[in-house]
Amino acid sequence: MRLLLKLAFLIGLVLFVLAPARDGEDGVPAGLSVGALVFAVQQAATDLGGFCERAPMACESGRDAIRFVGARIGEGLTFAYGLATGAAAPADAAAPHAQPAAHPQRVPAAPPPRPYLAPAG
Repeated sequence: MRLLLKLAFLIGLVLFVLAPARDGEDGVPAGLSVGALVFAVQQAATDLGGFCERAPMACESGRDAIRFVGARIGEGLTFAYGLATGAAAPADAAAPHAQPAAHPQRVPAAPPPRPYLAPAG
């Protein structure tokens, strides 16, 4: 399903680029003005600048999400670097929630396998 969505997006992108341009009376593409585009970008930047004042909870949630994603990317890079170099990852980076080495968790051992006894007869 993801493949189909990606293909649909790529096909739409290709069709967007290949579509013939329709010029207005003065040779400029219809509905496109450099001045209007610059003004719209300035307004969007101004609006984004005041977003945290209007919605502080959403802004804080976004900061938390960015911190979480950044930490996960850092852990992934550390793991990939360890795989690439063959070096073991530091104990605190590999398992931040693991128990201390002084008190290892004991797991009961499984009983040894029993020998096979052929049925009599």
